[in-house]
Amino acid sequence: MNCEACRIGRYQPATLSYLCQMASQMIIIPNAPAYVCDVCKQTHFDPYFVEAIDFLLARLVPQEMAKPAVRQQPVSSLSQADLLVV
Repeated sequence: MNCEACRIGRYQPATLSYLCQMASQMIIIPNAPAYVCDVCKQTHFDPYFVEAIDFLLARLVPQEMAKPAVRQQPVSSLSQADLLVV
């Protein structure tokens, strides 16, 4: 298939890391199927792979967002009373 960006090169199969965001977390999926132009290096991920990942993340995100966010207080802002354990 000819490259849509440079119109000279051809897409070659490759495996790359796929980055996506789930709620406030970044997810990295190694060895994702992709196509890279041999001239300009334009990249497209396999549409079936992206569709499957989107489907899985759509099922996980509502559960992730339902969990309350845990905020940790910096140690420097804790008082002496906060450090006492009963």
